Amino acid sequence: MEEHEKYNQLEMMVNDLINLEDFASGRDVITWSNEIVKQCAKAKTKIATHDMLQKSLDIILKHRNPKQIQSSSSSSSLSSSSSGGGGGGGGHIVAPQAISNPQNAVKFTTTIDIKQAEEVEVEVDDGRSGHDNENDDDPIYAALQKTCVDLGYDDNLQQREKLEKILDQIEKGKINFPEDIINHIIKLTNGKVDSIIKILKPQIPKLKLSIHKAILTELKEIARIVEEERKHQEALKKAADDEKARKKLEAIEVKRKADILKQKELQQKAQNAGICPAGFTFHREGCGWRCNGGSHYVADRDL
Repeated sequence: MEEHEKYNQLEMMVNDLINLEDFASGRDVITWSNEIVKQCAKAKTKIATHDMLQKSLDIILKHRNPKQIQSSSSSSSLSSSSSGGGGGGGGHIVAPQAISNPQNAVKFTTTIDIKQAEEVEVEVDDGRSGHDNENDDDPIYAALQKTCVDLGYDDNLQQREKLEKILDQIEKGKINFPEDIINHIIKLTNGKVDSIIKILKPQIPKLKLSIHKAILTELKEIARIVEEERKHQEALKKAADDEKARKKLEAIEVKRKADILKQKELQQKAQNAGICPAGFTFHREGCGWRCNGGSHYVADRDL
């Protein structure tokens, strides 16, 4: 396939994403990029093929706009003869970052840390609201999640960090399940200690990862707000003798604080939606909110 044809195919894929009614600009591009990384990790390659890009896009379109998925696949896909057959044959097409320059569309290849991508589960914001993981329906695991909330391990950042350390030590075999956690699970399930531990041990890494992601998200948000405040104060000092500039900065600050308030209101709405039976706090993920337990997601548009 000629280089310009490959670029045109990629451009059509991007248009399918942009044409979504609720296209969220940067967040949707990041979501697509994350899914591409996931596909590359599965294939143990640093080069994203056309099939990988199309499959990654289809996953997003399927849940965001089911009617669009058919037109997307038919308009963007290559025939087996032009792509050199299935799998990784034919031309390699690049990730979304290359579309700004057609000349780079074929030469560019994604730089992906395969080991990191395999170790860290990349979750895709596909626009769905509700319960994501069927494995989390296990009553013992559900009881563990509720126990973490009931005992206050999700009350604030410090408590979540404490819970992450406990889960990490359990996973590494350094400690047994703390008595307060086990006793509460027994109270909720009437189960026996040995069977509870047997069921929960394999699930500890999953919960630890979810709590870790929640902590990182909160720390990043705190850092972002602090940095924005620092820049604002710095700009105010420079504009001390410029009334026009000062008023402009004040307007920007009002908008910034309004956005922070709006995000807090959305977070509270997600919390009040009742989709997480355990009652975990929700944190921002893509175009919506993920419970800190990792099992439930609600899109902004559903709040």
